[in-house]
Amino acid sequence: MRWFGAPTGTVNFALICNDPDAPREKSFVYRVAYNIPAPLTALDFLGQRESRNGNCTMQGKND
Repeated sequence: MRWFGAPTGTVNFALICNDPDAPREKSFVYRVAYNIPAPLTALDFLGQRESRNGNCTMQGKND
């Protein structure tokens, strides 16, 4: 996933990949990531493990 054009002063990002049309009672959450440093412009989640190191990106609970 890649992005660009963050507003000036952005400190970090949060990302939620959600499927509101999933065939179940409530939506399906594929990925939650937060504390993504503003200088980053892309993420590769393949094989990435949760990091708990200071300003590193964190992965939240998903379905």
